[in-house]
Amino acid sequence: MQKPASPVITRICTFTLLLWVAVFAAGCSKPASTSTATTTIEVNRTIFPQNTATDLPDFPTPTATKTVIPTVGTPEPSEQSGLIVFAMGDGQYKHLFVYHPSYLPITRLSADPWNFDFPAISPDGTKIAYCADQYGKWDIFILDLVLNQTERITESETYTCAPSWSPDGQWLAVETYQDGRFDILILPVNKQAADSIKLTENAGNNFSPAWSPNGREVAFVTDRNGRDEIWIARLDNPEDRFIVTAASTGSDYSSPNWSPDGKSLAWSKSGEQPTIEVIHFSAEGNSVISLGTGTKPVWLPDGSGVLSLLVLPNEYDFVAYESTTARLLLPPIPLSEQVSAFDWKSAGLAKNIADYLARVNLPEPASLWQPRATAAVPQSQTNELVEVSGISAPEPYLSDAVIDRFQDLRAALTEELGWDYLEKLENASLSLDSLPPSTVIENWLYTGRAIATNQIPLEAGWMAVSREDFNGKTYWRVWLKCYAQDGSCGTPVRAQSWDFSARYTADITALENGGKENGTLQGYWIDFTELASRYGWERIPSNSDWRSYFSSIQLNVFVLRESLSWLDAMLQLYPPEKIQSFLESST
Repeated sequence: MQKPASPVITRICTFTLLLWVAVFAAGCSKPASTSTATTTIEVNRTIFPQNTATDLPDFPTPTATKTVIPTVGTPEPSEQSGLIVFAMGDGQYKHLFVYHPSYLPITRLSADPWNFDFPAISPDGTKIAYCADQYGKWDIFILDLVLNQTERITESETYTCAPSWSPDGQWLAVETYQDGRFDILILPVNKQAADSIKLTENAGNNFSPAWSPNGREVAFVTDRNGRDEIWIARLDNPEDRFIVTAASTGSDYSSPNWSPDGKSLAWSKSGEQPTIEVIHFSAEGNSVISLGTGTKPVWLPDGSGVLSLLVLPNEYDFVAYESTTARLLLPPIPLSEQVSAFDWKSAGLAKNIADYLARVNLPEPASLWQPRATAAVPQSQTNELVEVSGISAPEPYLSDAVIDRFQDLRAALTEELGWDYLEKLENASLSLDSLPPSTVIENWLYTGRAIATNQIPLEAGWMAVSREDFNGKTYWRVWLKCYAQDGSCGTPVRAQSWDFSARYTADITALENGGKENGTLQGYWIDFTELASRYGWERIPSNSDWRSYFSSIQLNVFVLRESLSWLDAMLQLYPPEKIQSFLESST
């Protein structure tokens, strides 16, 4: 069933007008939040799914010589090697894919016109649980690879996602968003067999559940103490259920994931760059080691190491580390778009996936755009500036090489968001006699291949940003608030928003840092940075003086460079002598 279309056409103009009127009339104040009544769920909190050792699946015994480093040729899949299943931005939607670095290229597993996310492979390798907005809201589904059928597990009024299987395959731990915060539920796979159980109900957000292989513990993330911490819920100890496993006053922790034998737990720790850490539990004492840069750790099927996502400013790679020595097991593997979640299991998954793909005929979705061929030696004046219809900007022009992709991005964003964020731009292009908005002379706005989006929604509460640092440079992830806040648009956001206005207060630390973190965003948002990247638009770093000068932050500048340097892009619009004259007059 195709996801119902939202009635945005009838409300876009009205909403846009109201937004700008409200901003200027109210001095750009944030809209008042709407309170909702809390729903009380009566559950028996002492009853949890039980399992015995005989209920657990029989995993193959790994050999000492097993390696995941890509090999020459195409070796046959084995029970031990398994497959990686992941969710990645693809066309207008996010889809599921399968992959193995040795024998299977990235292969589509879904092609329906809605979004898929958080795939989780069942312990026996016959099913994949995931969440999707197929019916308008985010619900849990299970794809049975053997029977070639899909079952809807939840009928959520808001958002339910991030499933994690119990080792007997009879239950799912999931995160749900209600009344402005996350909580964790335990759901029966057979909806007629038992009722759902609410695992968390305290203040703060509780999300990212991970069920232990022994079946008696669930690791998760909570911010109830002010920072994101890793806690473990002990299902057999209702009187003293929760223990803190990873916490820090200066860092956040995310994405807990158990090793196949249950003796270790991996997670990601925030810092200038996120780092993968592993705690090894033992009777002699627990030890924590740092493996390397990455996030969203997932264990290899044989338990020898951890696969993680290497996040770069505008690129994403898979990388794997050995879990005790931190040696690199898998070199960085580039991914075409941002990957949001993934899982890696064996237990017959490779055969089941092969059989499933042989029975279904998955069409390739239409490409968002076709990259233009770029000459090896840039030719002067191969493009021209063209007026962009339907937008408001001081100079509403873009290069004819990118104008179609701007309009495509604008249309897709407006349809999903419910209001036209790109109707008003701070800048589209700059003529060579215009002063740049920052101290950087080689400003991409001169090339006609960049846009500077409007920042007024940031002051009005309809736009937010989170800070991300890479190798000493600061980048920003832009979030846009959905017009409909009922779960039919976007998702809740776990990232910490950044408050630039704090630099103008008496907070000395905020003044020196150019602002401060302002807590987790409430409601439903769209990751504009991720969506724009699907259409080729990349963010750029802030200038080094951004903490002192707001214009140097450049959080709203996005460039469609197509691997061109700034000078190459300029040469597509202007003759060399005119560029030389511009550079001389600007220095």
